[in-house]
Amino acid sequence: MPQSVPKLRNPGNPPSRRRSRAPICPGPLLDRAVTEMLSRSEVPLSAYDLAALIRGDGMRITPVAVYRSLDRLCRRHEAEKVVTLSAYRIKDRAKALLMICQGCDRTRSVSASKLHDAIVQIMSETGFCSDGIAIEVTGYCQECQRTADHVHDEDA
Repeated sequence: MPQSVPKLRNPGNPPSRRRSRAPICPGPLLDRAVTEMLSRSEVPLSAYDLAALIRGDGMRITPVAVYRSLDRLCRRHEAEKVVTLSAYRIKDRAKALLMICQGCDRTRSVSASKLHDAIVQIMSETGFCSDGIAIEVTGYCQECQRTADHVHDEDA
């Protein structure tokens, strides 16, 4: 005759010792929160930055959940990864060149359809298969250049 295995009652902490937790943020709500945070920011944000900002709004969230949300937003072309910064921003145009300021981390996208199409053509001719094209350049925006020029003028 098989013996029954006793069921454990209330594994873990007893109810009186359990910590209260903030509510878990469901996917669609998290996607809206991530989109809102990215829209408000002047610079691209990492998943850890986004998780901290959303936690500040009282939601229980982990960077892993934010990465999942960012993946959904990128697949829908609502957000894009800034590879150089390992951060994300709202996608404002397709086939763009992304200029990244090393002084202030702000980004600006400009249409680069011909460049994008040339890269696709080269990949096709060489048999190279890619899961995405990121055309990014780093440098300094006009504001940071003026600030740097001002600092150099004072040093002279």
